[in-house]
Amino acid sequence: MSRKIFSAEEIQHEVKSRIDAIREIKDDKSEIVVPLPHRIAPDPDGCNWDISHIGGNTIGYEDSIDFVVEDAREKFNLPDE
Repeated sequence: MSRKIFSAEEIQHEVKSRIDAIREIKDDKSEIVVPLPHRIAPDPDGCNWDISHIGGNTIGYEDSIDFVVEDAREKFNLPDE
């Protein structure tokens, strides 16, 4: 599958929007802080970025947040340097 090329800010925005849309996070009005993604060597699937240290009130939402990040990693890449 071909990934869309997004800037770090666009990926951050997409991930943040998707996390904020998770029903439990929305219902609890939890604030999640998503940092900019950082470039990595492409993994075996071809993704060239990752996000570390998502902050805020993540306790209890870890699996849902991980799912969002992994889904975004399958769909988006940073532009070549």
